[in-house]
Amino acid sequence: MINRLFNLIFILLFIVSFSLNGNARAWRTTPQALAQEYAQILDQRSPSEIVMVIWVTPQLVPERFPNTRTQKVLSDNMLVGIGHIDIIAGGKLTYRRPANISVDIQNEETQFPLSLDQIDAGASDILDTFLQIFEKSLGPMGRSIKWMVFNGKLVKSCEKGGFSINYAGEKYTYKTPIPGC
Repeated sequence: MINRLFNLIFILLFIVSFSLNGNARAWRTTPQALAQEYAQILDQRSPSEIVMVIWVTPQLVPERFPNTRTQKVLSDNMLVGIGHIDIIAGGKLTYRRPANISVDIQNEETQFPLSLDQIDAGASDILDTFLQIFEKSLGPMGRSIKWMVFNGKLVKSCEKGGFSINYAGEKYTYKTPIPGC
């Protein structure tokens, strides 16, 4: 119960911090803010099409919760979300359900998302809590984001390396170590 409550608090803080992030220049930044900014990719493909990529790294866990189970799960598992949004006449948003996603890890083979039976119970609990809150707080947009778990042992956010996410003809690249390490 306490773990679930902690996960809930962490995810709420994470979502609020993403919703407050704008295009303003940060004045006094923190390692967590630097990591958060780097972890988000917004690809405005056209005036009416946006792809959003989010990598949930251990550095996004608030500093007041050091060495938590959530940080360990996010170190051992790469949690990546992709949303694909179209803006149609009248400003209405429609949401595509992303598919055919793979990850190329520097100096490794192409990786595909882990199946549910390949994810340990601890990671599964945190992922479930995260998804529920994200979906409830962002409504249809939150429900349309495809969340995937990849083997995080191949990429460490604070070690030299990197990976790219292949989706819809584009390669979204992350280099590590990320800012905020």
